[in-house]
Amino acid sequence: MVSSIITRNTWNRPDILGRWNGRVPCPNSEDQDHYIWKGTGSGQFTISSAWHILRPHRSIVSYASILWHPWHIPRHSFTLWLAIKGRLRTIDRMYGRSDMDQMNICSLCSCHPETHSHIFFQCSYAKAVWQRANVRLSTKWPEDVSWNQTWEWGAQHYNCKETVNHRIPCMILAATVYHLWYERNARTFNDQYRTIAEISEEIQSTIRLKIASLEDRHKISPE
Repeated sequence: MVSSIITRNTWNRPDILGRWNGRVPCPNSEDQDHYIWKGTGSGQFTISSAWHILRPHRSIVSYASILWHPWHIPRHSFTLWLAIKGRLRTIDRMYGRSDMDQMNICSLCSCHPETHSHIFFQCSYAKAVWQRANVRLSTKWPEDVSWNQTWEWGAQHYNCKETVNHRIPCMILAATVYHLWYERNARTFNDQYRTIAEISEEIQSTIRLKIASLEDRHKISPE
């Protein structure tokens, strides 16, 4: 308080400068100044530490394990992520008004409205591709369940990133979603069609080529 350093209208200032000099070391003018980055323990700046400071921090979502395992194919995982979030541009999302109902027909089966749940994998065409991919690559996923139940089941059962039995089923899910969405767009915008057998072969070939290119494919546990 100001009143504490005034006595009878006269300044009564303590020896602030003396106390300061006694407690704080005087800088050495002969030393060169340098920066210390507080984002790391070493004081050295790194891009990763800056990213962790700037980015928002949230808890890890349950489906992260089926998206970002070490063998994931980026474009497949990105499409799968959009599908899980329900953010692919399906017809029901683009034309939600009732007067557009006649346009909302699945381009894969031409029978039912196009939604995320229908394409993955209630559509007869998509279901056949999904089943064939699992049979040919010897994996097991639940059948006749909704799209949300499918990826939720995968997030619960395939949550060990360090095993082959985790990585391959997740690769199959992502590859199937990606190629079905690719086929949907090819039919919708380019009037190009592929058979169930052709897409299934493409899925299998993509996964095999990816695994063959990996240096650590023989180093991880099959369990």
